Amino acid sequence: MVKKMIQMNIDLINKTVENTISTVNFLCRKELSYMELNENLKLLNENINSLQILILFSEDKQFIKKVCAIQLITNNINNEISKEDFNGTLSKNFRNNQIYCLRNLAKTFDIKI
Repeated sequence: MVKKMIQMNIDLINKTVENTISTVNFLCRKELSYMELNENLKLLNENINSLQILILFSEDKQFIKKVCAIQLITNNINNEISKEDFNGTLSKNFRNNQIYCLRNLAKTFDIKI
């Protein structure tokens, strides 16, 4: 029973990681309205907060690297929307830069994103 519960938790954690990566990709590839951006970013920040707590207890280096890479992009997005001159949507240039950054992080950290 305990083994099954642990496996379920690992599956849930992996699903959260994949959902978070998917949200980052979605935010970086789509031009969203302010409302859509805000809604997706709220979900992303909630997932990141959960994952940050989990990395404190994890010994899985790949998991830690993935969360760190996602956190860096999430921070970039949060910083961008908090700027005074933010116009309500992420520019195509900014989104492309984040995709490029995410690819570089994946290559540097040797992770699949």
